[in-house]
Amino acid sequence: MQSADSWVAEEAPPWKKFKSELQVEKGSNNKGVSNSPSSAGIFSGSQQQPTTDDSQQNVPASDSQLNVPASDSQQHISTADSQQNVPVSDSKLNVTTADSQLVADSRQNIPTTSDCQKDIMVSDCQQNLLISDSSQSLTKSVPVETDSRSDVQKENICEMVSSGEIGPFKPQLTEMEEVENEYQPYNFSQVPKFLANCSEEFQKSNFLKGCKWAPDGSCILTNSEDRCLRLFNLPEQIYNSEINNIPPLESVLKMQESGTIYDYCWYPGMSSTMPETCCLLSTSKDTPVHMWDAFTAELRCSYRAYDQMDEVVAANSLAFSLDGQKLYCGFNKMIRVFDVERPGRQFTERPTYVKKSGGQAGIISCITPSPVNHNLYATGSYSKEIALYWEPAGNLMCMFQGHQGGVTHILFSPDGNRIYSGGRKDPEILCWDLRSPGTILFTLLRQSETNQRIYFDLDRSGRYIMSGNHDGTITVWDTTAAPVTVSSDTDPLLYPCLIYPAHNDTTNGIR
Repeated sequence: MQSADSWVAEEAPPWKKFKSELQVEKGSNNKGVSNSPSSAGIFSGSQQQPTTDDSQQNVPASDSQLNVPASDSQQHISTADSQQNVPVSDSKLNVTTADSQLVADSRQNIPTTSDCQKDIMVSDCQQNLLISDSSQSLTKSVPVETDSRSDVQKENICEMVSSGEIGPFKPQLTEMEEVENEYQPYNFSQVPKFLANCSEEFQKSNFLKGCKWAPDGSCILTNSEDRCLRLFNLPEQIYNSEINNIPPLESVLKMQESGTIYDYCWYPGMSSTMPETCCLLSTSKDTPVHMWDAFTAELRCSYRAYDQMDEVVAANSLAFSLDGQKLYCGFNKMIRVFDVERPGRQFTERPTYVKKSGGQAGIISCITPSPVNHNLYATGSYSKEIALYWEPAGNLMCMFQGHQGGVTHILFSPDGNRIYSGGRKDPEILCWDLRSPGTILFTLLRQSETNQRIYFDLDRSGRYIMSGNHDGTITVWDTTAAPVTVSSDTDPLLYPCLIYPAHNDTTNGIR
């Protein structure tokens, strides 16, 4: 493990309010995103992927492939055989958020119905997509606090409260805090119950490459070998607490790309009650970044990155900023930043490596913003390095490394004090302490035997971390447990609290 020097940027000015208008046709009742109440959950996937990493190939595409206008009145649902890469002309671009409906902090767009108490686990394998239930009603114990104040202090405080000088003592909870209080944690004392699956659309060599819940929990997005993004609505029976005899899942939308899909992500403020926010991004071989409409599967707009030869370069990784105003794209020793409101080829280049001064080398394989600080984001690269950058200029704060293979996935803890990272052909998930950059708090062992990206995820509370394995199992760790020091020359090891079989093939994604 190595630690590098750190640089800190000045505090950035407050974020400007998102002021772009969206033009989305709401279409018929056959929508890709369910309008039903949302439900929180976990989604996992499995596959077997070739050991070579396709994301390192950046083959330029000609400009003639990028400017094919599409009519605003067209509404269609793409299939696996549909046209690939159908960009929309710049005069008809749909941007991503409404003026008065979307709050800058996308963390406030969480479910507010009673259904958010249901915990659903979804998993997918090479030929199967599974949903299982891991919810249990737990009784919360309230700690008893001792009061060391004197009687005189108590009387003074009571007088101040009665006079209105201070108080009330009862905290005024925000909407997000109320929902978090209603949230019931997962119960991993037993194996989750199987609910539903999908196997018809994933047969033979069309294996899955991952899965991601929509931010509002209403639908699931998958990536597979046939270069197609599929959207599955959460079964209606689950909203009615009917968890038995759920029919197999069927995709409601398909978004076809022309090349291998490197990365994809949801808009952070996505809510099925606001169609203008229902969009997602994807990047694939030889194409610009595409923004898709999650209601109609139509292409809203494209973000085109060019190299020094003025040729289109495909991004290897994608991430929205926390407020959804910026789009971060990872390239070889480069991060390009787009303004979400301005699709096209206007972007800011931020080199991550300079020969004289050094920096983060290699292809930027993953990007994630801090959940608590709008100015901070982290990146991982195939050069085994993890770096933290500070807005508004994207200055490098610190950089550290410790993986055996290239970093393929990084994740902040909900409080922003930790970063979890995993690599290809690397059996360890490392937990880094950001209060002391470069310090490893503990390691988690899993199976990762190929170059494929094996995702892991945290539950909403940040207590449990889950990861798939090469043998098809899912491993769960309780981060509140005490790690064990095996030897003086190794990092502390955190043992799992549950391992259970999910698939007959590599489980490469979990949400």
